[in-house]
Amino acid sequence: MNRKFKISTEQFKIIYPTNINPLSGSTFKIRLYKYMSFSRIMDVLINKELTFINPKLWKDPFEKMYLTTDYTELGFKQPQIYCFCVTTELKNEEAAWKIYSVKDERTMRCNIETKVLFEILSQFASENNFDIYFGNANYKYTTKEISNIQFPESKYHNTYFSDFSIIKYLNVMTIKRQAFEYENELRIFIVPNVNENQFEDIIKIKVSEDKLLKLFSGFTIQPFDPVVGESSLAKLERIKQDFEKKEISKSIKLLYGDTIVNTSTLYQNREPIEKIYLSKQ
Repeated sequence: MNRKFKISTEQFKIIYPTNINPLSGSTFKIRLYKYMSFSRIMDVLINKELTFINPKLWKDPFEKMYLTTDYTELGFKQPQIYCFCVTTELKNEEAAWKIYSVKDERTMRCNIETKVLFEILSQFASENNFDIYFGNANYKYTTKEISNIQFPESKYHNTYFSDFSIIKYLNVMTIKRQAFEYENELRIFIVPNVNENQFEDIIKIKVSEDKLLKLFSGFTIQPFDPVVGESSLAKLERIKQDFEKKEISKSIKLLYGDTIVNTSTLYQNREPIEKIYLSKQ
């Protein structure tokens, strides 16, 4: 079950720690999903840590277009920020597997329990003088509109740049192009409460073993290419796929106990259709 809630900041803080702040219009879910390579998941489980990265490392130039903008006229100096991106939906599974897949390695989807994740982040924030914000990616705008938001004649200018604040800055950092709407991304930001740029591009958050064992509620291996026919090569390929599935499952369970490790059934039983049947009149 992955129920969705839209709640106010005040309502959210009754349930969750006060140093976690929803950005405007945020949609809250009790379960989130993250796509990672198998080796990356093993790193997380072995080292017991989550990785947040500076958005300057993002590949898409439109996503970091306003990251280092000069905001002095607005009386604002942006702090360093770090982000952990997850998805809230499984509606377009095929597109997600394709965009997040890693060359020469299996990609996996992790089920993340939101409450446990926020408890981990809240403890980190309290102990290290950080604040945490989260917000859904905003897929409302075209490429041209994103590029022109900074101009006063843009109809969206005041939405983002009047009464500018850290909240407004992070809202700008949730803007994505319309073409990526299928991602249904949620961005979780950690923001240090210091002005000096004293942090590296990556921040690793240690997770206690008891929290780690509650954080993930299951793992799904990316779909394997369908194998058609009963030739010797086809049978050998099925054996190789079954072996790989079992080895991945065994490796994760060795570190994470008796957890659920599935394989996506996206391409299961998708052999060519041989015949069209006429309806009976």
